[in-house]
Amino acid sequence: MARKGGGRGGLARASTDAARSLNRESSRRRRCIVAATAAIFGAAGLLAIGYRLLSGPRQAPIILVSIDTLRADHLPAYGYTKIPTPAIDELARNGVVFENCYTHVPLTLPAHASLLTGLLPPDHGVRNNIGFRVAEGTPTLASELKRVGYATGGAISAAVLRRGTGIAQGFDWYDDDLRAEGPEVRTTEVQRDGSETLERALSWLRERATASSGEPPFLFFHIFEPHTPYAPPARYRRAGVSPYDGEVMYADEIVGRLFDELRRLDLFERSLIVLLSDHGEGLGDHGEADHGVLLYREVMRVPFIVKLPGQEGGGRRVNDPVQLVDLNPTLREWVGLPPRPEQRGTSLLATLRGGPAPGDRRVYGESLYGRLHFGWKELFSLTDSRFKLILAPRPELYDVEKDALERHDLLAGGSPGVEASTERDRLHRALRVVIGSGAPKAPNPVDEEEVARLRALGYVGSPTLDPTEDATAPDPKDRIGDLALFRKAMRLKGVGMYRPAAEDLEKVAASSPRMVDAWDELGGIYRRLGQAEKAVDAFRSGLAVAPSRGEAHLALADFLVELGRLDEARREADAAAPYRPGEAEVRRAVIEATAGDPAAARASALRATNALPAAAPFVDGLLAHAREEYATAVPLLEKALDAVKGRSPRTLPRVHYLLGSALVEQSVHVSDEASRTRLRQEAERHLRTELALEPTSAGAVTALCRVHALAGAPEKLRRDLEAFARGNPSPAVFRLAETIFGQAGLKDDAARWGLRARASAGRSRPALPAIAPRP
Repeated sequence: MARKGGGRGGLARASTDAARSLNRESSRRRRCIVAATAAIFGAAGLLAIGYRLLSGPRQAPIILVSIDTLRADHLPAYGYTKIPTPAIDELARNGVVFENCYTHVPLTLPAHASLLTGLLPPDHGVRNNIGFRVAEGTPTLASELKRVGYATGGAISAAVLRRGTGIAQGFDWYDDDLRAEGPEVRTTEVQRDGSETLERALSWLRERATASSGEPPFLFFHIFEPHTPYAPPARYRRAGVSPYDGEVMYADEIVGRLFDELRRLDLFERSLIVLLSDHGEGLGDHGEADHGVLLYREVMRVPFIVKLPGQEGGGRRVNDPVQLVDLNPTLREWVGLPPRPEQRGTSLLATLRGGPAPGDRRVYGESLYGRLHFGWKELFSLTDSRFKLILAPRPELYDVEKDALERHDLLAGGSPGVEASTERDRLHRALRVVIGSGAPKAPNPVDEEEVARLRALGYVGSPTLDPTEDATAPDPKDRIGDLALFRKAMRLKGVGMYRPAAEDLEKVAASSPRMVDAWDELGGIYRRLGQAEKAVDAFRSGLAVAPSRGEAHLALADFLVELGRLDEARREADAAAPYRPGEAEVRRAVIEATAGDPAAARASALRATNALPAAAPFVDGLLAHAREEYATAVPLLEKALDAVKGRSPRTLPRVHYLLGSALVEQSVHVSDEASRTRLRQEAERHLRTELALEPTSAGAVTALCRVHALAGAPEKLRRDLEAFARGNPSPAVFRLAETIFGQAGLKDDAARWGLRARASAGRSRPALPAIAPRP
């Protein structure tokens, strides 16, 4: 375990520095007086009260603004000249600007965990955006400020900081309500516009401003601009301004509106306001387009600006290194709470009030992202005012005083000078103290829907950490090109260029075979291209790297059922059972129903009932659908779907297809026009949901086209079928289009798609299962 406590900056300062020694001695004496006061009161729990009596409580409002992914060197307050940021500039003029503040990890959740707890990642244990959470009961800024009389509120803009991560502990109000576009498809719940988050935050602040309780507010306000994808409003899309900088300007606008409302509420002047970021953005400076893997200055140096009430001590700039974990002890001292010995940071309050700068310190950084997701080596760093060491398979050392951009590695070439060798060894020893000797804890199992949400934010998901250290793992700087190639493949996929996307992903998988996302995406693209065998092999390769992903086993089982490979599907259901027992039994039921054994299917459904009550009506509805008893199937499937609300939309395989197709067939036998229309509208809704979940679902598009054909809407039929064929460009789908157009009497369309099917048959192996108009 890493050693805790140990000095105001975390790692021990030079003992020869007399001024800092006096400061520590003064702090020690003060703590002794507080302890004596607490003893007189007769209870250790009164320690905080005694400290406040001696220090004098500060009951000013506290506003903490976190602008996600904001590089310090892209702000005019830090010397940038390409864009204006008037709101942040104003805060800088009225506050103290820390020129060299560093984050501890270039990822949103771990960085905010350090920010709010005052602990380094090895101590709070949150090492990644997924698979980790802040332990229950961990003291946070919110819980500690609440303890001394603050009303605590938080409003966040991305699912990475949802309350399920434990980050919301201590907040009276925490708004993470990122609503989905539809009730079934929840992977859109990833982020929201900062303006919407601002309105939520201001609503809470207005309530606090008019409350009679007199509790001062502590507001944690988080916006996700300028995180990827960069999509600034049109007014910030200018010639010569990058999309990233456009989002920086938009973030400044949002901050300006916050400050305007604080003034209207008479809070701005009397508030302690902190503006910072959790990490920066690579922007290709060292080969990384965004952040998460590497530990260079562009992602580790963040803005940190603090304005005290009445602008006390404002207008100053501090060059000495500081760190995100300094915020917690700073605010603790401000409100009169004693320091916590396990925290690595130090209070900056004296500096903020015009006192001496904090002095030279060593700031810890880490990235386990490459190891967790790609099988690359983890990275650690230590930075002081002069040097920075990055501990990697090939260590790097930079003189950040002379080489702020970290372009000249003093260890490159294998023959460093005496000074570089000395500094490398000194920083390495100190870094090992923080890292500790134990291997990082493996992440907890994660829901594949969480992975999908993070992928939608631009993160490559699926943690796969083997808790045993792999000394042969590659250096991330040698593999960062694989991540760039992966992102290129995703852009190609996004515009329907599946074949070149597959070629790029094949290269990535060959170079970084532990990158689960590459295998999963490759499997999905092969499936769209109609190459079933390659798709199955790719999915299995991903599962070989990370076999504990229950939902991935279930998805492969569903695909194998479609292919008629039932024995293989059974094996995948068995592999999923330890992680998703109820859903695995449902898959077994589907397999047995497909094999023509309804008794075995019902037996599997019965075994699943305790874990998944929806299993029985779902399987009964499935069997009724197979018998073409649609009026019986519909209420059973509706009951099953209602029973899984709030769970993964893939809990019951193909349920939206089954229900949608049953509704459209039921509508054929209804004489009332209004009832027919209602049934077909409901059918269309379920079938579109199925296609959103499973874009390769031939059954769903066939049923949807039947809805359009029955309604006499050939243009809708043509639109949806052609869109499906564009998204799944395989001979099997082209033949399906030929068949459906022919059945609808659209002979010219049928002929065109028949020609395309025959022309492409020699270029691609068919992969989709046999498709009938009414599967």
